[in-house]
Amino acid sequence: MFPQTRDLLLKAASYVVLLLLVFYVSYTSLWGVSGLLLSVLPALLFLSFLLSQVAYEPGTMKRISLASLGCPSEVEELMKDHTRDGDPINRIIIGLISREVSLSQAGVHKALQDEEIELSTTTVNNYLEVLCTHDLLSVEPPEKKKGVEKSYQLTPKGEWFLKASEFAFPRTNFEYLLRYVFSAGELQPFPDGHARGEQILQTTD
Repeated sequence: MFPQTRDLLLKAASYVVLLLLVFYVSYTSLWGVSGLLLSVLPALLFLSFLLSQVAYEPGTMKRISLASLGCPSEVEELMKDHTRDGDPINRIIIGLISREVSLSQAGVHKALQDEEIELSTTTVNNYLEVLCTHDLLSVEPPEKKKGVEKSYQLTPKGEWFLKASEFAFPRTNFEYLLRYVFSAGELQPFPDGHARGEQILQTTD
């Protein structure tokens, strides 16, 4: 179990214990109605914890591996790549294009701005080119033509990349605990990959 997983599990357990303790004291009439009302506070705190976004630690990022699903290490690194501000940029770009089915470079740049991610046009173009190089995106027309703006769509590998991102890097603490404590969900192998099983390898340093 990852150290971060253990920490989150302990936090969740502490909220549950606190909630049960408050309910028990209230049930034994030591606090009565006021105790039941007081139990709302730990319940809300627990709910807030479960719905909070996961802040992935560097050690956790290193330990998550999709090699057993035939995912190339280069694609896995793209999934883990972050900007200086901590944004998982390739996952975000793939998600934005998936949402719109097809986007131009200008469209991707604007969509990133709408997400409050400020990157230069050149930087966005570099990210798109890398994603195309690894066959996660297709582009039409493939060659630059005067007066014709390129349009980007997800390939089957890009669709897998999106699903794998959501699978390996759950957004909320609740989803994270379901995935890494209770092993909820499964993922199909990487297209054209040589998978050895349908699970994420959890390696240690």
